[in-house]
Amino acid sequence: GVRAEAAEAVGRVRMNEAVPRLLDWLDDPDADVRAAAARALGQIGADGTVPQLVRVLGDAHGEVRRAGVEALAAVGGDEVVVPLLGRLDDVDGRVRTLAAQLLGNMGDLRAVVPLVGRARDDAPEVRAAVYSALGDLGDDRAVPALVQGLRDDAPEPRLAAVGALGRLGSEEAVRPLVALMTSGDPRLPRAVTAALGQIGGGSRSRASTRSSRRPPRSSPRSAKDAASPRPRCARSARRAPRTPWCRCSSACAPRRCTSGSPCSRRCAATSRRRSPTAAPPTRSSRCWGT
Repeated sequence: GVRAEAAEAVGRVRMNEAVPRLLDWLDDPDADVRAAAARALGQIGADGTVPQLVRVLGDAHGEVRRAGVEALAAVGGDEVVVPLLGRLDDVDGRVRTLAAQLLGNMGDLRAVVPLVGRARDDAPEVRAAVYSALGDLGDDRAVPALVQGLRDDAPEPRLAAVGALGRLGSEEAVRPLVALMTSGDPRLPRAVTAALGQIGGGSRSRASTRSSRRPPRSSPRSAKDAASPRPRCARSARRAPRTPWCRCSSACAPRRCTSGSPCSRRCAATSRRRSPTAAPPTRSSRCWGT
C-alpha cells in the first residue's frame, strides 16, 4: 500500500523526522506496513527505538518478525543480541535462518553456545546458516558441532560446515575433512582443498609467530676453535722479524706475556741467547714479538 511505500522511501533517505510516524505504523493493521516501518527504523537507526523493535519480534506474521530481526541487527549494540538469540527458536524457519546469519555477522561470542544448540535444526537451510555463523564467529567451541556437520545428510549444510572449519583453522578438523575427499558431491573436494589450505596457512603463520618471539641463540664455537686457545697477547696477529734479542716493549716482557703465546716463547728464547755485552732492548711502542 501507500503507507508501506512511504515507509520504504523514508528509510532509504534516513529521514529522522519520520521516526514518530514509523513507530505508529508498527501497530498498523496491515502486516506489510508493519514490516516496512520496522525495516525503515532499522535503516534510520534512531536512538530509543530498540524496545519497540523488540516488540515487533512477537508479531503474528513471520515476515514482520523477519523485518524486526533485520532492523535490530542494523541498529546493533549489546542490547539487541539477546532478543535476536530468542529468534533462533522461532517457528518460522526463515526467521531462524536470518537470525543465525545476522548473529554471525555481528561477531558477539555470546551467540556461540545458542548457535551450537541449533546445529541439529530440522531445516537444512537453518543448519547451513548456523554452521556459517559459527565459522564467522571464530570460536573453537564450535569445532565439535562443525565436525558433526560434515556428516550432514543435506549437501548445503556439509559445504557450510567445511567452509566454517577452514575459517576456524582448527587442526582437529584435518582428518574428518580429508575423509570427505572421496565424497560423491563434486563440490566437496574443492571445498575441502580450500579449507585444508586455510588450516595449513594458519598453522604456518602461528609457527612463524612463535619462532619470531624466541630469543636468538648464540652460535657455539666449533670444536676446532675450542681446542686451540686464543693468544692473549694484544698484538699476536703480527709475525715478528728475527732479532738477536727481544725487541718487545716493557709491557710485553716475558714475565708479563701470557704463557703459551708466540710472544712469550720468543721472549724467553731470545733472553737466553742475549749477550751480556749486547745493547739493551729498544723500548718500542709495538710488540714485535706478536
